[in-house]
Order: sequence, then C-alpha cells, then structure tokens
Amino acid sequence: MSVAIINHVTEMKLAKEKTLNKFGKDATGQITYTFNQQGFRSLYNFDFVPDYAFFGCSLVFGVGVQMQQTFPYLFQNSQNYGIAGNYNNLDTFILITQFVNSSLYCNTVKIAVVWHLRDVDHLESYYHALKNYNILHFFCGRPLPYERCYSVFPNIDYDVSKTHYGPKSHRTFYKILCALFDL
Repeated sequence: MSVAIINHVTEMKLAKEKTLNKFGKDATGQITYTFNQQGFRSLYNFDFVPDYAFFGCSLVFGVGVQMQQTFPYLFQNSQNYGIAGNYNNLDTFILITQFVNSSLYCNTVKIAVVWHLRDVDHLESYYHALKNYNILHFFCGRPLPYERCYSVFPNIDYDVSKTHYGPKSHRTFYKILCALFDL
C-alpha cells in the first residue's frame, strides 16, 4: 500500500509546492492558494492517517475562500482532496479509490465527497463501488436514491469570484457534516 496520494489533475499537479493568488474560477487575486507536495490545497503533506478526509469538486477545494475558512479546514486532523481546474467525477473517484487502498485509510476515518453536475453518467457505479466505506455522498444536482446521499444546499453567501460557497456557506456545511458524522 502506498502512503502518498498524488493529485493527477493537471492544473493542480503543476501547482505542487507553490503558492498562487489565482486558481480555478477565481481570477481576483484576493485569495492565497497553497499546495502541498502532492498537489492538494494544504500547508502540510498528507502523510498521516486523518480523522476526516474530504473529496470532490471545487466546492470542497474552496475556490475563492481563504483555506482556513473552508469546511475541510474546520475539522481537526483532516485532509482536503478537493480538486479544481479541468477535472471530472472520474478524477474524484480515482482519488477516493487511491485513498481507501492506501495506508492513509483506516475504517475510523470519516469521509465525505461532493460530486459535481458534469459527467453524472457513472455516479451510480461510483457509489456502488464505494458503498462499503461509509462515505457521505453530496450531489450538486439530484442525489442518488441511496443511503447517505444528500443534495448540497444553496449558497448562503458567495466567494470572492461569485461562483462558489462563501465563508458562511462553508461554516454551515461544516455544521451539517458534524451532525451527519454524529459529532
């Protein structure tokens, strides 16, 4: 089993070990995006078993919001595998599969994923392939009719680029996740 999960999404792979002020749909220059050695938005490398792991679209990544305001950051001992740029749901599925097959995973890790609206054709097969891992599945569109599947809620506020969740929306999602994780 491997320890490090390396981000294969091109834009994020190119951002490894860099700090940028523009990324994804955020071209405002107002937000700092720091990437770890693996190409994920983090100040530290993911080389430990987390208590929480988050996967999915640019909402999870936290486009247009400072890192410390994103819902994954609000959880202690967490890892944010959110992706942004040119990606699809298959990329998210690949990252989750790598994670659950790595030494970073154990059955006590609480996992949530946010699937985006694009390329929804395979979401049902992704769900079934992952159903034994006790993952909370959130959908930007209609949720699948299965256990632990939910719709994301509409924005309460917006990020600086006016395209994604703002700080209040991230805080609310954090509270929802806490309730669903039974914290």
